[in-house]
Amino acid sequence: WSAGTLRKWRTIQKRLEENNFTCIEDINDDKLSTYVRNLMQKGQKNSSTHRELRFLFTFFRWLKRKGKYDGKIFETFDIRMKKAEGEIVFLTLDELLKLYTFDFSEGRIAHIRDVFCFLCFSGLRFSDLQKLKKTDVKNGRMYVTTQKTSEAIEVELNKYTAEILE
Repeated sequence: WSAGTLRKWRTIQKRLEENNFTCIEDINDDKLSTYVRNLMQKGQKNSSTHRELRFLFTFFRWLKRKGKYDGKIFETFDIRMKKAEGEIVFLTLDELLKLYTFDFSEGRIAHIRDVFCFLCFSGLRFSDLQKLKKTDVKNGRMYVTTQKTSEAIEVELNKYTAEILE
């Protein structure tokens, strides 16, 4: 397993111990529900809790394949969670263009504006933009391997992204 995976396992192990799980056979619907409630009370978001449970259930499936666990909690526990409610806030195209063309007197703020607008116009994540090199831009296209999914993507430059790159 990778170092990141091992760190995640250690974190989950610590949280399970904090919730008085002493052995795998102790895990049942009631205890997992309490575990989820405790994570939420500590401020963890639904999406993070859901991801942590999926990660934990992956471990249970691995244990089952190895013959070290015979339960079915990973099949029976309902991990559906409510989505965050609230208004989705975004810039309209007119607002984005107003920001894009605004003349900032300080160069640093103009650079930050350019980065923000480039992300909006290209659809790239910030982590992918950080890795972008001149050699990744050829013939009016950007070739990027995304950090989050390791997927190789090709993004066509539009007039705004091309202008920012210039």
